[in-house]
Amino acid sequence: MAKIIFDAVNEFAPGFKNGKFWSRLVSVFRQQKKDNQVYNYVGFNGMEMRLDYPSTKKGRFMVHHKNEKTNPSLELSYHLNNTAGYKLSLLRIATDETLLIPYTIETLEGEAKEGEKTGTLHFQFTTLPENAQFLYVLYCEQLKNGKPIGLISGKSVVFLKAS
Repeated sequence: MAKIIFDAVNEFAPGFKNGKFWSRLVSVFRQQKKDNQVYNYVGFNGMEMRLDYPSTKKGRFMVHHKNEKTNPSLELSYHLNNTAGYKLSLLRIATDETLLIPYTIETLEGEAKEGEKTGTLHFQFTTLPENAQFLYVLYCEQLKNGKPIGLISGKSVVFLKAS
């Protein structure tokens, strides 16, 4: 279960992981087992890929389904701490109900324009089977003149569970 997430996120944000990422992923599932819970993605909500470059330094981000059953439309709301521009890439990891069989992984992108502190982006993912489990991963990358600045301090990756 953790390997599906690990591989998808490492491909999504190459060069951003650190050596603690794998053990932190596995610990979420271990805690669920210890608590006799059914394995799920809820425990990942708000988890940062790297604690030294958290998304909270950039702002607050929330995802919401518009109408989960009939339309896989999603809203990403953001409240930024500064007026820098950001490329906001959203990865959807989806599996069957056991979290063991992955469906097609999708990535969609949007942009928070420079000078814009709050906003909402709309994403349209493909439809999944009704019993699918999914987790969203936001890759936030600071822009300057519409291009990524390339510094690790200008990036963050956070896991989000849609409400």
